[in-house]
Amino acid sequence: MRGYLKHFLAVALVVAAPLAKAEPPPPTVNEFNIFFGSQRYNLTDRTTFLPWDITGITVMFSVPVPITSGNVNSLSGVSAAGFSGLGTSTLSWTFPALSDGPHSFVLAGTGANALKDSYDIPLYGGADFTKTFSVLFGDFNGDGKVNSADVDGVDAARSRPYSIFADIDGNGVVDINDVDLIRATVSRTTARSKRAVR
Repeated sequence: MRGYLKHFLAVALVVAAPLAKAEPPPPTVNEFNIFFGSQRYNLTDRTTFLPWDITGITVMFSVPVPITSGNVNSLSGVSAAGFSGLGTSTLSWTFPALSDGPHSFVLAGTGANALKDSYDIPLYGGADFTKTFSVLFGDFNGDGKVNSADVDGVDAARSRPYSIFADIDGNGVVDINDVDLIRATVSRTTARSKRAVR
């Protein structure tokens, strides 16, 4: 009887003991979106020769708890002017339109500007996240050149289902304004080329 009682008390203590609260996994990047005009594009497909004036990014994180530590300098690779979303699982940075060429953005998982969740767990458990892409304004077809093929392609896209790559000004509509933007870019490029060969 006494042995049974000891066993019963031991089981009761185990059941009554509070379970240790498990920490969630570290935050990771679920989506990395660039934005231009009023539109956004998730950088999971095409990452080269993006044809827009890119003025910001929005990053969605995997964790169910909010990101509570971070600032405008948690993003490097660009001089960010604005930062928002702290206390949620989606953060945004804004900056002047990116120049043509390659870009490498880094989200801090280490150092004083590290992104951390409400459990004080840093991004990727203490590792930076890097996203590389390139910009070539007006390069609708992504071939690394802005020429009459892009003008013709966007002009044809006006009468087809919406193509985000043809929406050069990012207003949600493919129209003559997008065609004119590329046409003007081609004219400037041609003029520069003529000056260079003189």
